[in-house]
Amino acid sequence: MHIARGQVLGIVVSCALGSAQGSSAQIVYWTQATFSSESVVRYDTNSTVKTTLVSWPDVTDVVGLAVDSVVDQVYWVEQSFGADRIGRVNQAGGSTQSIVTWPVITDSVGVTIDATRDRIYWIEAALVSDRIVRSDLDGGDTTAILEWPDLADPVAIAVDGFNQRIYWAEGTSNDDRIASADLGGGDVRTIVAWPDVANVVAIAVDPAAGKVYWAEQALLDDRIVRVDFDGSNIDPVLVWPDLADPAGLAVDSVGDMVYWVERRSGDDRLVRADLNSAIPEPLLVWPAIAEPVGLAIDFPLLDKGIPTVSQWGLATMILLLLSGATVIIRKRSLSW
Repeated sequence: MHIARGQVLGIVVSCALGSAQGSSAQIVYWTQATFSSESVVRYDTNSTVKTTLVSWPDVTDVVGLAVDSVVDQVYWVEQSFGADRIGRVNQAGGSTQSIVTWPVITDSVGVTIDATRDRIYWIEAALVSDRIVRSDLDGGDTTAILEWPDLADPVAIAVDGFNQRIYWAEGTSNDDRIASADLGGGDVRTIVAWPDVANVVAIAVDPAAGKVYWAEQALLDDRIVRVDFDGSNIDPVLVWPDLADPAGLAVDSVGDMVYWVERRSGDDRLVRADLNSAIPEPLLVWPAIAEPVGLAIDFPLLDKGIPTVSQWGLATMILLLLSGATVIIRKRSLSW
């Protein structure tokens, strides 16, 4: 069996399929939207080292970000009239690149990466010109896969490369919903609709558990909720006052953790909670974190090479071997 990048399983999906024995996300990324001090930040939850990867004026008017763990890249999207773009930087920092620029991208409010197919997906919210667009990681082969009226007022996007579907949230007044489509924009399904979902600000997918997570921001009614892919079993994981004013969300299936950032005027926080106990654990508080927008996590356990049985679980390893699936190992191409 050949093991290579970009076929069938992505880093996030691979980790999600594994066991939670001693494994969890360690690196967290977010963007800070402080005026004239915008930045892309990396934080190691083990060493507690915080690093600014990009700062103003190399990043401005940022509204979201995503991580490609396979090639150590962080992507972010900027919404600035006539200057919208998707930028990229190495996870260790360094020079930045503009991947997609205006007018190819306009009024974008979210971005996600399908590392299994080397694709970027982003959403654009522009009155009756709302759409979901994808491109190659270098910005080429840009295609609008879904357009208004099949989606309206999108606010967040996530991709499940393993099950080959995209998920997004819409924020139309009293018509909010979580929806899904295949990677080509077909087979559109409504997963959850208002009043079961409202005021969504972020969305995340757990392919292994077959769950969609979203964060809602509403006065004294903030919450993080999850639901099965088919729309059943709506489950509020965390509710106010255990969280307030969420502005970004990420799920670590391996460690059974949910991460979020809170943006609330001098009381900003980076927080995580065990999905079983749902007890919030603040990792950073203001002023160490200020005006965060968006959140993404990395899975550096794959830096060590081929995952062990204890990391992924015996059943998963057997399933991969029997199915002949190709498994992504960071920057390696191995044969068995």
